[in-house]
Amino acid sequence: MRLIILTVFLSSFLLFQVQPLIGKYILPWFGGIPAVWTACMLFFQATLLAGYAYAHFIVNRFNISKQVFIHAFALIVTFIWLPMAPPDWVKPDDASWPVMRVLLVLLVSVGGPFLLVSATAPLLQSWFSQAFPGRSPYRLYALSNTGSLLGLFAYPFVIERLLTLSAQTWVWSAAYLLFAFICISTGWRVWRRVESANGESGEVSGAGKQNSDEGPASSAGSKVLVVDVFFWLALSACGSVMLLATTNQLCQNVASVPFLWVVPLGLYLVTFILCFEGDGWYRRGLFGMLWPAALAAAIWLDLGAFVSVSLQAQIAMYCFVLFVCCMVCHGELARLRPNPDRLTLFFFVMSVGGLLGGIFVTLIAPLVFNLFYEFYIGLIGSGVALIAVLRRGHWQTLNGVALKRSIAGTVLTAFAMIALVFGASWIKTQMISQAEEVIAVHRDFYGIVKVVRQEGFEAGDTLLAFTNGNTTHGFQFESEEKRTEPVCYYERSSGVGKAIEYHPRQRKGEALRVGLIGLGVGTLAAYAKEGDEYEFYEINPEVERIAREHFTYLKDAEQRGAKITVNLGDARLALERRLELGEPDRYDVLVVDAFNSDTVPVHLLTEEAFVLYQRYLKADGILAIHISNRYLDLVPVVRSSLAGIKIDAVQILHVSTDLDILPKDTPIESHWILATGDRKFLTQAEIVRAHSPWDDSKETIRWTDQYSSLFRALRVTQ
Repeated sequence: MRLIILTVFLSSFLLFQVQPLIGKYILPWFGGIPAVWTACMLFFQATLLAGYAYAHFIVNRFNISKQVFIHAFALIVTFIWLPMAPPDWVKPDDASWPVMRVLLVLLVSVGGPFLLVSATAPLLQSWFSQAFPGRSPYRLYALSNTGSLLGLFAYPFVIERLLTLSAQTWVWSAAYLLFAFICISTGWRVWRRVESANGESGEVSGAGKQNSDEGPASSAGSKVLVVDVFFWLALSACGSVMLLATTNQLCQNVASVPFLWVVPLGLYLVTFILCFEGDGWYRRGLFGMLWPAALAAAIWLDLGAFVSVSLQAQIAMYCFVLFVCCMVCHGELARLRPNPDRLTLFFFVMSVGGLLGGIFVTLIAPLVFNLFYEFYIGLIGSGVALIAVLRRGHWQTLNGVALKRSIAGTVLTAFAMIALVFGASWIKTQMISQAEEVIAVHRDFYGIVKVVRQEGFEAGDTLLAFTNGNTTHGFQFESEEKRTEPVCYYERSSGVGKAIEYHPRQRKGEALRVGLIGLGVGTLAAYAKEGDEYEFYEINPEVERIAREHFTYLKDAEQRGAKITVNLGDARLALERRLELGEPDRYDVLVVDAFNSDTVPVHLLTEEAFVLYQRYLKADGILAIHISNRYLDLVPVVRSSLAGIKIDAVQILHVSTDLDILPKDTPIESHWILATGDRKFLTQAEIVRAHSPWDDSKETIRWTDQYSSLFRALRVTQ
């Protein structure tokens, strides 16, 4: 029994180690955005389903001896995936079909091992029920979720901080080999125990004997009702929707705080542990009362822009809503669990529901909705499922008109909840439309982008603002006399403004070649003059469309005679490919502007990235890095990477006070670091007056492609 416990725990621990590990590995290939994690979750859910299907198939088709042999053979076959690391040939060439590309990369990188560690928990629970008849295997499911939880939190807090990325892949691969050996040994021990107990050669199928302590669902014997299968599917789907939708709400619509995605997944696993560990944690009466409170909290959050809800309060309330809904879904699943002879079917159907929820949030919702409505759909779905489960026994006692009336009452209750939530959403929309004029809204893999019209500082002035999630990426005046003026982080007195206007070639009236990582609304094109070449790199195709259709910086620059190019795809991958074609020493100014959204693409800040930037700079070229960020202090990271390429730098902190274009008269603060091998540029009077001294009491933080940890860069206070 101890060997079974060890195997289940180790498989679950490895399961939730590989998810963040491989996610971090491929994150740079897709721009380092939070949606990559959601796409990874879809793959993991699909592979989990395949693993459960595999376990269900061999348990119901083969006797115990053949099950052990098949699983041992499959484990050995998966060694061809080791060491676990994505090959270079699966790197994306452009920004098209990002979700499908993520799924392909993961399939090639970890498909086989992940499938088998996914199958281990249900398979060993079935073996347990045969080896120890009369004892509940469902506590092993709680144990597996405990292992998953520890694996999830061990990665960012321990593994990532101690090991390089390549070392992590080797350690995981070694642990997988150990797991395979232990799993095969466990199978052999179970086979021998079952054979001995039954006095035959293991010819007992996966059904085993029924448990005597299975709780409410056991009384029905081995028969599974269609309605039970429907509830398994619906409850697991609602839980999955709530997990992914809450993660989206927190990371893209509230704040992209590093590691915030871990919290929802951790709570999700905790609810599984509590509900399947025993029958004492989930109480229908208690959570039946808490669910309306969760609904009220969700409506309150929907109106949060107008009722002054702090960031910490928003995170706490979202976690409360997620916890209550998942306790309801998983608590009812635990109550509806079947006898062990239907255990693998139960987990298979649960995984189908989880996958359906993942498909809905990851693939369908972005196509159907402009906002994160799936969060409220999951919330309402969990409430409706709870009501239906509670009424299920009552409906079995009714027939005819009474049954129809009872069902109609439940349907009306569901519609009332829908009307309440979406009515609040409509009220919020009306309030927003009175506060600001929404010009365009679009949602895709990269998040929700929006263009709104705002009032400027002077009477009659209007500006267009471009936001992605909760971060503003640029403004432009609409009046003819002001629309060509760079504003926000890019004013002429800002760091990047000085980098361009005081470049030696600019001072001589010569044309500049400028590279810009991050497009925004194209504000920096305001500096482009006739003969200049400005090459932007942008991961999201929708950003280019918005910059050209709703803003005029790019068009105005082209009309002045500048050449404007937008290269779609991850900037670093694009620069690496162009370097292979022989294009070094290309730019007079290289602007790296990809860090103010709080979702930091780490691969653009590593030492290897800065070596790449240096190769693109001319001898007197200037590297301008924008590091304005609410949650991370990136100065120690940038200084370390600059030390690696041995060029001097200054920092310029600029506060814009002449434009009142943010809520509550908040000034726009920009933080730029300018680095160059040209000492004359750094000693110009204008640069000397503008720069701020370094805080040498801070230790530098070294990031490489093999090692980076956001913890050390977190700001102490917010």
